[in-house]
This record gives sequence, structure tokens and C-alpha cells, in this order.
Amino acid sequence: MYVTPINKQKDFRNVDQALYNASWSIQNLFRDPRSVLSTRRTDEFKTFKDNLRTVLDYFEQNRIQEMDALQHYKSKEESNGAWMLDDMSNGNFKYLTNCNLFALQLSDPTIRRNILVQTLIFCHSHIVVSKTHYISMCL
Repeated sequence: MYVTPINKQKDFRNVDQALYNASWSIQNLFRDPRSVLSTRRTDEFKTFKDNLRTVLDYFEQNRIQEMDALQHYKSKEESNGAWMLDDMSNGNFKYLTNCNLFALQLSDPTIRRNILVQTLIFCHSHIVVSKTHYISMCL
């Protein structure tokens, strides 16, 4: 994993336990997205929205500068030309569960992009299900 030198690295240490828990909660829902549709789990979607808002607010407040992100991807290409094919196309992302490494992980543009793509896919699939469910209820 590419890590910028410590003197150039933005301080991402304002990660608290609530953000850590929120992030893992949404990852758990991405692992089993149908669980939110269960009638026994009516609060699950509200919890997901609250946790997602926590994570997105953190991304908004701790932006990664475009030049830093470009340098990140450029360094990956230079250090290993096959990185793009191996890691990106197969989706082999590794999430570290250690609280101490979580802030560093959130400073990685690849991890952030992966979380955003997962969110987009989840929301898109559940909007379709919701519309279909609504139409069937109206018939």
C-alpha cells in the first residue's frame, strides 16, 4: 500500500470510535444487502442511513486533494505496472480491522472510492427493489 511520507501526509487522526463503528456497520450491510429488506429489521435501513451519513461527512470534512490522489495512483503504476489489472479489476481490496490503522486506511483514495462505489450499487439496487415493491402493493 502506498503511504505518503509522514511530513506530507494530511492529519487524519480525528477518526473516532463512532466513525469506526459506522464504517464497519455499512460494510456489514454491503456483505448481506438483503438483510435491510427483512420486515423483522425495520430499523436497519435507518441505521444504515445514519452510519452512511457519518462516513460521508467524514469524507467531506477530510478531503483528499486531487494532486495527492493523482500522485497516489501514479506511484502505484510506477511501482507495479500490473497493480491496476490485479487489484482494480478483481476488486481485491483488503480492509484492515485494526483501529490504529483505520485513519490511514481512510486516507487512501482507493478505499474511499471502493466505499462510494459499494454505496452507489447498494442504493441503486434497493431503489429498484423499492419501486417494484411499491408498484406491487398498489395493484
